[in-house]
Amino acid sequence: MTTAATETFSTAPSLRPGMAQTTLTVDGMACGGCEETVEDAVGALDGVDAVTADNTTDTVEIEGDVDTDAVAAAIEDAGYTVA
Repeated sequence: MTTAATETFSTAPSLRPGMAQTTLTVDGMACGGCEETVEDAVGALDGVDAVTADNTTDTVEIEGDVDTDAVAAAIEDAGYTVA
C-alpha cells in the first residue's frame, strides 16, 4: 500500500564532481535488511548512480540525476514511508 507522505529532500553538491546528491528522510527502516531493500528499490531507477540507506539516521542518500517523486514512490512501494 502506498501512503501519501510529505517529501523532505535537499539537493547539494556531491563529493563526486558533476553529481547531484539528494537526501530523503525515510521512516520504517529498522535493520540492514531494510537498508538493502530501499537501496535495491531506489538503485533500480533511471538516473541513480549511487544510493546509500542508513537506518540509524533514517536517511537515504542518492547520487545522480533523479526524479524525487519516482524515488519516493519506489521507497513507498518497498513498504517504507518518505517523511
